[in-house]
This record gives sequence, structure tokens and C-alpha cells, in this order.
Amino acid sequence: MEGKEKEGIREFLILLADKDPDELLAAISNDLSLSEDPDLVLSIVNGVALKSPGSVDELIEKQRGILSPESFESILTSAFPAIARSDPRFAATLIHEITHPEHREVAMIELSGAWIKKDTKEALGWLTQVMQSGVSSETVERCYETIILGSLSHDPMAVAQVVSNIESGKMLQRLVPVIGVKMAETDLKGAIEWVKSISNQEARQAGLTKMIDFHAQAHPELLFDVLVGELQGGASKPYLDLSSFTKHHADFVMKNLSSLPPASQPDAAESIALSIVERDGLDSDLVNWIYQLPPGAVFDRAVEVYALNQVTRNARNAVEFAGQIENPQSRANLLSRLVENAEIDTISQVGEALAAVELDAEVREQLNQQIAKRTSDELTALVLPN
Repeated sequence: MEGKEKEGIREFLILLADKDPDELLAAISNDLSLSEDPDLVLSIVNGVALKSPGSVDELIEKQRGILSPESFESILTSAFPAIARSDPRFAATLIHEITHPEHREVAMIELSGAWIKKDTKEALGWLTQVMQSGVSSETVERCYETIILGSLSHDPMAVAQVVSNIESGKMLQRLVPVIGVKMAETDLKGAIEWVKSISNQEARQAGLTKMIDFHAQAHPELLFDVLVGELQGGASKPYLDLSSFTKHHADFVMKNLSSLPPASQPDAAESIALSIVERDGLDSDLVNWIYQLPPGAVFDRAVEVYALNQVTRNARNAVEFAGQIENPQSRANLLSRLVENAEIDTISQVGEALAAVELDAEVREQLNQQIAKRTSDELTALVLPN
């Protein structure tokens, strides 16, 4: 009976925490045994934090010296999110009470997210003080990102101005793409100009790449001009940008291939061919376009895509196409891949088609040996199964 009575009291006090925190505090202060029950105190603290965050300080202080340091830390850490949501100013005064480094970092990030819902300016002011106190830069950066991204939907232009002054390259690389895409929803040209104004090259390119990926489908002309400018300026990841743009506008890139810098045109030809194959299959329009390309790397890269996709449908035709590649090493490598990818029942067609391809004697011998090995290994297994 005594155990049931005690449990009933515990449940009542937990319920009271939601209804009347002040009365609960009075009850706790009159019975020290209740203050020595960590699970009970933890449940009560969470309830009080939601209703009266200022009262939590009094309640927690009563446990100092009664509970073990670990239990005290656990109670404060558990109550902190509710305190931060109710009163971020007050929560900021409790951060120093959390001594465990990981728990403190979590609390700071929780406070950042809660404070931006109340007052972004105050949140940034608090973070400035934190930065001056010598807290680890990684924690500060995570808090900064939380505050910045939480403010983005309210005033993206103001956020962009703040971010422009950030010196950390890693932070810029994470924030610039997100902010640029958000700004572009209402002012694409302005967003492009802002991203291009970022001095950190990696962040700048990450922002433009993200913008191309998100907005190329609706604004091909404008973003193609941006892409050309980046490629002419020596962008470090041209294939990624080209692939993203071409995925949406293969026909547009096909018509404007000559506008790209010569060094980027082979990548573009490959992207165009891949996009068209994925969209339409191996239709005659793709073949006609490939035949119109000038000899060299542009032609070779487009042929490679076509041949690799054709080999399981028409092995002979794939080999004939691959044989037109100008670069000897590229031609030999592609033919080897075709031998590996061809269906085993058409491998003889590959051998017959190779006879008409111009090859060095050594390369021809290697390909013939590759065909013989496939024939021996795979046909033998079919005739004499285990």
C-alpha cells in the first residue's frame, strides 16, 4: 500500500507540474525525500519548464548538492529545450551550468533554433558574445548556420548581406547555395549577381551549380549564359554543371554547343548523348547529330555513349560506330568495353565487325584473345552446366 501511495503521489505531482508550477514548488520544498528522486524531479522539471521557465531555476537550484553531479546535469540538460523555447534569454544564462562538452553544444544549437523564432537580432547578439568567450569554432559555426537558415524565409536579402561577410570557407560553401536558391525564387538575376560576388571560389561555384540545378528548367537562356561564363572563367567542376543543365535541356545545349569553350565541348557532347539516350532511346535523331559533329574529342565522346548503349541491341553496329573514333587509345579502350558488354550469343558478330576496323596488330590480338576467353568461359558453362 505504501508503494502504491508513493507512486500515486508521484503521478499527481507530475500532473500538477502542467497545471500549477508554483504550488508544485511549495510541495517539493516541504518534503526533501521527493527532491531526492531524480526520475520524479526530471519529469517535474520538464513540466515546469513549459509553464514557468523562470521557476525552473529555483527548482533546479534546490537539487544542487542533493543529487549527484551526473543527475543534476541530466536534469538541467533534459529541461533545457523546453526552457529555450519558452524563454531563450533565460536559457542563455543557464548554458554555463552544462559542463559536459557534447551536452553543452547540443544545448547551444537548441537555443539557436529557439531564439530565431523569437528575435533573430538578439540571437545573433548572443552568438557574438559566445564567440568572444572562446567556445569551439565548430560549435559556433553550427549555431550560426542554425540562426542564419532559420531567418532565411523572413528576409533572404538581409541574410545574404550578413553571409557575404563570413570568412569561413566551409560555412560559405554550405550557406551560399541554400541562400542563393532561396533568393532566386523572387529575383533570379539578383541571386546570380549575389552568388557571383562571393570571393570564395568553392562557395561561389557551389552556389551557381545549385542554382543551375534548381532553376535551369524554367530559365534556360539566362542560366546557360551563366554556365558559359563559369566555364570560360575556368570553373573547377565543369562536367557537373554541364550534366545538370543538359539533363533539363539537352536540345538547347545541342543547338548551342559551339557557344561553349572548346575545352568544354567534349563533356557537353557526352552529356547531350547521355540525356537523349535516357529520354528517347537510341533513335535516328541522335545518330544524325553525331554524324554532324567534327572529328576529334567531341565526336569521340558522343560515339562512346551511343556504342555502349547500342552493344546489347546491335553489337555489330556498336563496333562499327566505335571504329570511327579518331583517338587510337580511346578507340581500343571502347572496343574492349564493347567486347565485355556484348551478349554472349552475339560475341561472334563483334569479332566479325572488328575485322573491318583499323587497329594496330597488338590491339587486334588483345581483342581477339578477349573474345576467345569470353567464348570459352561462358559458352562452355552453358554447354556443360555444373
